[in-house]
Amino acid sequence: MQEDQLNAWCLKVSLLLQERYTIMGVSDADVFKAPPPARRERLAPWHKMSPLFWAPAMYCMRFAVRGRVDAATQHKIFVGMTLLALSHAGFVMSRDSTT
Repeated sequence: MQEDQLNAWCLKVSLLLQERYTIMGVSDADVFKAPPPARRERLAPWHKMSPLFWAPAMYCMRFAVRGRVDAATQHKIFVGMTLLALSHAGFVMSRDSTT
């Protein structure tokens, strides 16, 4: 009797495996026909390395414009560079998906 039950169970399992079934809207055939996931190129995150540029550039700009332009223009240049650097930092941080 146990052998008959085992044979019946094996028959049910084989029929289930042969059927096309759908789980959460994806059939088994779709899974095997799906293209492989696209590979992303691994590049250096240059946009995250911008402080390596901004810090020395702002420091050197202080010496480059000293004595060549008046104080009000110097102040505008430094404020403009600071706002540009901070806006770039905000842009990079808003696009960063890591937490």
